[in-house]
Amino acid sequence: MRICKIITATALSMAMATVAMAMGRLFDSGEFWERFPANDGARRAWENGVKWTSKTNPALESVIVYDNDSIYGFVERKIPPEHDPNVKARIIKAYIDRSEMQAIHEAGLFAFNSFDCSAKSNIGSITPNIQACSNIKILSKLSSDWNDYAFSIAKLSTDQICSCRQVLDTNESNNNYNIFFGPIARYEISRLYENNNQNELIDFFTSHHKKNIFDYNHFLMTTDFLIQQKRHDDANILLDVIITRFADKLNSEDWEKCGDYYLILDQKDKAINSFTKASELLNNSAF
Repeated sequence: MRICKIITATALSMAMATVAMAMGRLFDSGEFWERFPANDGARRAWENGVKWTSKTNPALESVIVYDNDSIYGFVERKIPPEHDPNVKARIIKAYIDRSEMQAIHEAGLFAFNSFDCSAKSNIGSITPNIQACSNIKILSKLSSDWNDYAFSIAKLSTDQICSCRQVLDTNESNNNYNIFFGPIARYEISRLYENNNQNELIDFFTSHHKKNIFDYNHFLMTTDFLIQQKRHDDANILLDVIITRFADKLNSEDWEKCGDYYLILDQKDKAINSFTKASELLNNSAF
């Protein structure tokens, strides 16, 4: 791939630097921990671990904590007021569920995207293991509501994560679509695309596309942003990958979109071929 790999020293240093916290609501409260006793080291981690703020979703507060070879995702979300008790109960349940999903997403995203495994004291004893990629589990989670906030705490093992990452960073042949990080990465790509975060999406895709966890939709999203940024050489490479690797998965609209992109790139023969494929699929579906 000609797309430059953009995991810079800035990202690595960010992953190992303490960031000042400004939450001061749920998890800083002694009353909270009295109501919800320490969950598998969560209170100790919050009070003593290394913390990073996460800004992936402005609707919630999320913090990643590293402590004792574990990564925790702490998430809180304000519950909107509602007078009807039945409706409020359903809203609270929905907000708790959403907070739990986000806590797992934030912890997994940080673990596979930013965490510096080489900084672990026991990294020398961790060996690459592809099975670890599928067997990564949430070691513990605590999800509930308190004082009009929904919250969740999820815990992951960095030993498992770093064992998996050693494989993912060196082996490009496996189909890793269904591993633990797969749905997390695909959700993140879609979120970045919906929010028009072009540079962040391109950087994220560049960092992880060799892990074989994306489908053609995510290649198309990245191609779209590359074209908008006039990075035509890189966009052309991705398009060529799309129409070869994913040829049997593209529908008529996908082929037409590829044709439109090829026209922008002044690749007329490839554009005509893509439009022809789109017409063939459309005609076949009509009979």
